[in-house]
Amino acid sequence: MSSHVGEKLKEIRLLMGMSQSKFCDYLGIGVGSLKKCEVGDSEPSFGVMEKIANHPEVGKYTIWLLTGNTIPEAGQVSPATEAPNIDKNKQQVTPRPPMSEQDFVDKVTDSLMMYHYFDWIKINKEKIDFEAAGKYMLKQVGPLVGAKSSMEKMLDKTGNE
Repeated sequence: MSSHVGEKLKEIRLLMGMSQSKFCDYLGIGVGSLKKCEVGDSEPSFGVMEKIANHPEVGKYTIWLLTGNTIPEAGQVSPATEAPNIDKNKQQVTPRPPMSEQDFVDKVTDSLMMYHYFDWIKINKEKIDFEAAGKYMLKQVGPLVGAKSSMEKMLDKTGNE
């Protein structure tokens, strides 16, 4: 792996607007590991890379993290293709607008196609209704996103991270 993987992880984290600890909680990895990677003291372990590759939101950066390349048709992108306005020096990004239902459905479709592309799942394209699958995912994930957002707002008000 490139010695720039830590820089790339930081770019992803900043794009998502998360602190190191929130990003680590989100991925299920240790903060110390991320800090060492971001400053270039170490490379992420196989376990960390596996969690990134399998994460529903961050997995789309796997190919870019490992090779520096993207495969948009397989849902593999880089932060630059999603938010070219990132300012790495200020460590801030412009907040993303809320995702519409159709955008969510499209993201689920892209994710399913990426998993199919890498043979992680087998999709019978003649039988699956991607629109219905995306709406089902929205129905299942929507309450979780709302609860997480409410909890983050409450924690921000109390001054906790």
